[in-house]
Amino acid sequence: MRLLLIVIALMSLVSPAQAQLAVPNEAGLTYGHVHLNVTDVELHKRLWVEHFGGVVTQKGALIAVRLPGFLIALSSREPTGPSLGTVMDHFGFKVRNMEKFLAKWRAAGYSVDSEFTGAEGQPNAYVTMPDGARVELQEDQMLSVEVSGYHIHFRTPEFEELLDWYMETFELELRPRGTIMTTTNVPGMNLSFGTAPKRWLPRRGARSITSGSRLTTSRRSFSSSRQRASSSTPTTASSTASSSRSPTSPTRPVSVSNSLRATTTTSPSEPNPPEYPGLETSHR
Repeated sequence: MRLLLIVIALMSLVSPAQAQLAVPNEAGLTYGHVHLNVTDVELHKRLWVEHFGGVVTQKGALIAVRLPGFLIALSSREPTGPSLGTVMDHFGFKVRNMEKFLAKWRAAGYSVDSEFTGAEGQPNAYVTMPDGARVELQEDQMLSVEVSGYHIHFRTPEFEELLDWYMETFELELRPRGTIMTTTNVPGMNLSFGTAPKRWLPRRGARSITSGSRLTTSRRSFSSSRQRASSSTPTTASSTASSSRSPTSPTRPVSVSNSLRATTTTSPSEPNPPEYPGLETSHR
């Protein structure tokens, strides 16, 4: 019941008018939110507002920060580790002025993990939020706002299977991003997939990032969920995509985390999500 109430609250927070979501595609799909488990909600609220231009919103006990294209929901829960080294490695933003952003970040007492030329030939950088959520930045001087959400990056040895599952389940097309060939887009967010330097070990408890989608359609009739076998709690961040495809059809959330925990509606004849080491799949 508590999970259901959280999902309902998130659905209201990620309405296009309030969360500035992208316009849904023809299938009714748009990106929704990233969910972070954090030890200091007030600190995260301040950082997402002061450095990323977010606007804090709250519905009951659920706290979120609205950003162009999606929102970040915050839960007061201590993660067991950072996002680096999990299936959902990091999520990324575009910034209009990289030098200005990093100077302000450093002036606030935070370090920059690395600066480099990214896959699209632009200045890029990595920073790590408190509690370990890894964030990539990419400069785009043509951006109409100072900061905007850009991509979610999954890393796993089975990245091609995961990409195929996303494209088939949500009827997406392969859309290379710079030199990264294995990516696809939903309105408001790019989903990138790459290999991992080693096979991921099962996580312990809540970690740093989760990502997911919510799709409404009358053609899909059962849900599937995936999570690491040793996991007992959600990860630190999650994201959703919301859909308006069929107003009268059932709406079920999909959340894909570093443990690859997903719930989506699909028809019995469609393929299940791919299997991953350290993960278990259940259908209900």
